Amino acid sequence: MRHHLFFFYVYEFPGASALMLCFSLTVIRILSLRERKEMDYLNYFLWILVSCAFFKMCSWITISSHANLPPGPVSLPIIGNLFQLGKKPHKSLTRLAEIYGPLMSLKLGSITAVVISSSTIAKEIFQKHDQSISSRIVLDAVKVCDHHNTSMIWLPVSPQWKNLRKLANSLIFAPQKLDSDQHLRQQKLNDLICHVRRSASSGSVVDIGQVAYTTALNLLSNTFFSVDLAGFSSDFDSTFEAAIRGVMTEVSKPNFSDYFPILKFLDLQGYRRRMKNHFVILHGIFDKIIDQKLLLSQSAETESSTSRDVLDMILDPCTDGIKLQRREIRAILMDFFSAGIDTASSTIEWAMAELIRNPSKMLKAQQELSNIIGKDRPIEEKNIIRLPYLQAIVKETLRLHPPAPLLVPHKAEIDFKFHDFVIPKGTQVLVNSWAISRDPNTWTEPTSFQPERFLASKIDYKGQDFEFIPFGSGRRICPGLPLAHRMVHSMLGSLLQSFDWKLENGLNPRDLDMEDEFGITLVKANRLQAIPVIRSSHTNLPPGPVSLPIIGNLFQLGEKPHQSLARLAEVYGPVMSLKLGSITTVVISSSTVAKELFQKHDQSISSRIVLDVITVGDHHKYSMVWLPVSSQWRHLRKLANSLLFTPQKLDSNQYLRQQKFNDLVSHVHGSASSGSVVDIGQVAFTTLLNLMSNSFFSIDLSDYSSDSGSTFKAAVRGVMSELGKPSLSDYFPIFRFLDLRGNRRRMKNHFGVLHEVFDRIIDQKLLVSQSKETKNSTSGDLLDVILDPCTANGIELQRHDIKALLLDLDMEEEFGLTLVKAKRLRVIPILKL
Repeated sequence: MRHHLFFFYVYEFPGASALMLCFSLTVIRILSLRERKEMDYLNYFLWILVSCAFFKMCSWITISSHANLPPGPVSLPIIGNLFQLGKKPHKSLTRLAEIYGPLMSLKLGSITAVVISSSTIAKEIFQKHDQSISSRIVLDAVKVCDHHNTSMIWLPVSPQWKNLRKLANSLIFAPQKLDSDQHLRQQKLNDLICHVRRSASSGSVVDIGQVAYTTALNLLSNTFFSVDLAGFSSDFDSTFEAAIRGVMTEVSKPNFSDYFPILKFLDLQGYRRRMKNHFVILHGIFDKIIDQKLLLSQSAETESSTSRDVLDMILDPCTDGIKLQRREIRAILMDFFSAGIDTASSTIEWAMAELIRNPSKMLKAQQELSNIIGKDRPIEEKNIIRLPYLQAIVKETLRLHPPAPLLVPHKAEIDFKFHDFVIPKGTQVLVNSWAISRDPNTWTEPTSFQPERFLASKIDYKGQDFEFIPFGSGRRICPGLPLAHRMVHSMLGSLLQSFDWKLENGLNPRDLDMEDEFGITLVKANRLQAIPVIRSSHTNLPPGPVSLPIIGNLFQLGEKPHQSLARLAEVYGPVMSLKLGSITTVVISSSTVAKELFQKHDQSISSRIVLDVITVGDHHKYSMVWLPVSSQWRHLRKLANSLLFTPQKLDSNQYLRQQKFNDLVSHVHGSASSGSVVDIGQVAFTTLLNLMSNSFFSIDLSDYSSDSGSTFKAAVRGVMSELGKPSLSDYFPIFRFLDLRGNRRRMKNHFGVLHEVFDRIIDQKLLVSQSKETKNSTSGDLLDVILDPCTANGIELQRHDIKALLLDLDMEEEFGLTLVKAKRLRVIPILKL
């Protein structure tokens, strides 16, 4: 009989569907699992009837929905567009707005919602219809203990709400009051710095979100109560913090009862039960503090005190004529602690994450703090106005990561017309501040972290610039904004002023996970863990990766420093500093910076870092490559420019070089005829060596056969090989005398071979130069010019000068510290027909 009744019921309600039946059976299954022993078959049947009645009502609501709503996606029966929200509604709604426009309607269960996704629409609705949307859609979880009936956040605009708002604006967050208890907040900032300094000293990781949360909680608790309610140590009683976090967690979760109010009494997901537990804990703590304050207020000392905290003023019946009941006081405290802590701490965590990913921006902020505040002076709240770049960082963080991405939901008080549409009474109005602050029509490169965009802009987050409303606008704008402004800037500035930051396990800053997790507050999906490093005295160096003790950034160079440095420059900018062992190094990676450096500071950077192997035989003291700019260097440079490499001189011995080109062609021709492989690098090396040796000496020093001239070639290659190898002595000069890797010993052997060859050639030239024929010759080679006192332009060189010059010009100019192929290029030439 009951089965027949059930099918009759479904049949009689044509709006029923398979979806209704599935839901009913699901509810039965859940209940049977939870209370199988207490439920009987009749209860199951009653649940089916309730479910069908509920879904029939939902279908009536859907069918009778207002016909002139803004456009939006087609909604499914019963659930509407709920499934289209996904796990990140702020992003899903942004994508839907690209299709349906910046004014869009959806059906969220049985709730009609209108979503605003552009600054133009937001400006119009807040300026022209602010009163019409001034109420709130009250979440089911906040109705516990009748909190919504006393809360400034959830109350409708009414005399009660106006009194609470007046109390907040004129008493709690008045500039004079905030100034008077700044010293309490300064103590909490000092506690933060001390905690981070201990972590820096031990090399420990800091959970930035957690320390920001603890600090924000204590900043608020000291402003309101003059006591700490949290601590950095694990043994501190965390009951209050856990309860506050619990409240925010329950409020942030999607609640079935909010979308289907008819089922609120069931509390299907248990939110009200858990929220009540949190409220009981918090009310107990607030009651204890209030009782202590009331007891102390009876003493003459407290009455005569001029430095009362916020709760003292709220409890004082003489204050501003506003008398609050205890439940209203608890509601005020609940509002500001639950909303204020999450907002401040998440903003700090996002700001630090963005700065760690953009070290050049972090350095710019640190330089501003050093220049204006100083490294060791505390940041006072009155100095925030003097820190424009720090303010720009906070603004840019709030733009990219607004703490409340959809603000707190508004509710239409009446039916009103808007943009040729009708917004029905009771409609939920969501303002997608996340989409508005990333609108490409408003912002250049909207997804990039660029604090500089705010330096020349007067845009602020106080509710009048509608392209940037992270705290809302109109009469429901966040009342705690004045305190949040002070807290966020002073906390962030304190974390930057004394510390550099690096990621654990050598993680590249660009690889930092920046995914968010949606809730009533937008938080990082993965907590930001970073290691603080106490800042050195060299505060004006360009940005760069944090260096390890002793070795600095050596391991970050890898086997191909040119590529590693290019990748690092993408993170730290075209002017970057590193620590290579004990050597501070600045790397230039853009043409613009290189142009400015060479054009404006060429003289300042004209010296050389002399490699340890070059000091063998005092080569660096005679070498034009390694000498600092001096009279000796100028003489050598003059000799090179005015005698050795003048166009006339190069033209006069061109025929010698032409012979070497002919030799190259003949060698390759022979390989082509026999089908032999040619080692391109080897034949190029041999040809260049002979081109140089003929220009200088009029002789060949190498041959294309593997044996001929191999001693000289091997020595030349050996010198360049030693120059190209990383030497421990170059990074730690204190160990040079040890020659730990034998570079100096091998270089000495190579230099000995080359010097012997040069000495023999010079001796031959000097012997030949005594003949009348050579003296009358007009086609002497470069060594003839150097050795001839009549043509050397008054520059007389010693033999060690000549050998150093030959080494420089014969090798470094042609073969310097070059980038070579890892694998030799071997090809078979083919004769052209």
